[in-house]
Amino acid sequence: MDKTKGWIKLYRSIEDHWLWQYEKFNYQSAWVDLLMMVNHEPRKIHIADKIITLQPGQKWTSIRKLADRWKWKDDKVSKFLKLLESDGMIHKESNRLGTLLTIVNYGDFQGRADTTGDTSGDTSGGTDRDTTGDTSGVQTIMNKNKRMKKNEKKYIGGEFQ
Repeated sequence: MDKTKGWIKLYRSIEDHWLWQYEKFNYQSAWVDLLMMVNHEPRKIHIADKIITLQPGQKWTSIRKLADRWKWKDDKVSKFLKLLESDGMIHKESNRLGTLLTIVNYGDFQGRADTTGDTSGDTSGGTDRDTTGDTSGVQTIMNKNKRMKKNEKKYIGGEFQ
């Protein structure tokens, strides 16, 4: 078994451990921190007299809050978020009230182990830059891919089987 593949469970309570609070963050720990900070289920928040529903994989924050949390300067946070966005890891929307961060393909980080030990799990939450919560289009594509794979014939020994 290749130990470099797959996923691990990491509880958000790790933030309370002294190791997590010891020094300022590096890029790796800031990325893991973002994964832990985002919502894991839909959540309503109040911003400027409006109720907004954040979806799994989203977080409403600010550059200043992240800088304080990671013990970085504002410009380092901005550069880091731009780097993540340019690599397709996050989607960032900012206005004068704050910043909405969306982890791209958040569901890929949230495979759910069932009782059989299968870790493929539910990957429907927070999919490709979906900030509306409507994953029906993504689900349709996923279902079509499953049907195609089920009907796919294998080429074995010079024949399709």
